[in-house]
Amino acid sequence: MDMGDAWLEKLLVLIVTYNGVDTVADVLESCYQPGIEILVIDNASIDGTRELILKQRLPKLELISSPHNIGVAAAYNLGLKQARKRGKSWILILDQDSLITGSAIHQLYDTAQELSRKGNPVGAIFPTIRSAHFPTVIHLPYYWTGKRLLQVTASAVMEGPIPVDSSITSGTLYRVEALMATGGFCEPYFIDFVDHECHIRMRQAGWSLWWEPRAELLHRLGEIQKMTAVGLWIEHSPYRYYYMARNMTRGYRKLGGMKALFYFWLEMLRHMKRLYCYGRQPGSCYGYILKGVLDGLRGIDGPLDPAV
Repeated sequence: MDMGDAWLEKLLVLIVTYNGVDTVADVLESCYQPGIEILVIDNASIDGTRELILKQRLPKLELISSPHNIGVAAAYNLGLKQARKRGKSWILILDQDSLITGSAIHQLYDTAQELSRKGNPVGAIFPTIRSAHFPTVIHLPYYWTGKRLLQVTASAVMEGPIPVDSSITSGTLYRVEALMATGGFCEPYFIDFVDHECHIRMRQAGWSLWWEPRAELLHRLGEIQKMTAVGLWIEHSPYRYYYMARNMTRGYRKLGGMKALFYFWLEMLRHMKRLYCYGRQPGSCYGYILKGVLDGLRGIDGPLDPAV
């Protein structure tokens, strides 16, 4: 490795998989470059994901197979511990259905170093998230108002790093020290809202989070994406709505009190209205949403079903 690639020694790429046989090879190809260290944590896939990963035979690729599905938050924390054990300063997390493009990893790292040199306590750098199905659509990062998450306006200057409060986890470059200092990801949530809850805690602890528009990621958000008369429609499977409703009910109340919880429920009602118009099975989704809200109020956490 020449000196120009020395930065790779400070970085670990973490990919968490669960039945991702259709996409994981493309994810590995998108992030691989000579010298990069990749850790895949598989959450007990039953579709051949692990076998496919082992066939890749990429240098510095390691697979950890969990005997059962521990959830994405616990897998992220396991990867974080591995990064710290290996002496890494930074960890880049990728979902199994995300493609990091071009030199985005290097751009994220360079931006983190530049901001740190200027005295910023950088905790994370977010890329630009484009819809994999509709690449002209950007899933914008968020500001936290104390009561709700508001997307950055589309008119924001698309140059240089922009301070924000949250975005999705996939494609994000995290400072290992920052995640360790703030307790990592909330494992009882299992899946969904683990990103925003973690990011808001990091901001409240004094770490700065940034959006780097020049680094791009393609992401297949949701189970269904289709363009409608009112814009892009993103739909999730019914059981995912349970986790979203439950964890956001708990998370918004914890982070912003009853006012934040009110704003979340209002937004969820708007989404339920769109489900009625565009969804495949709105009735089933409504049932999972109601159960999620009730379980969130009751403080129930963990997986909905041990087999999930």
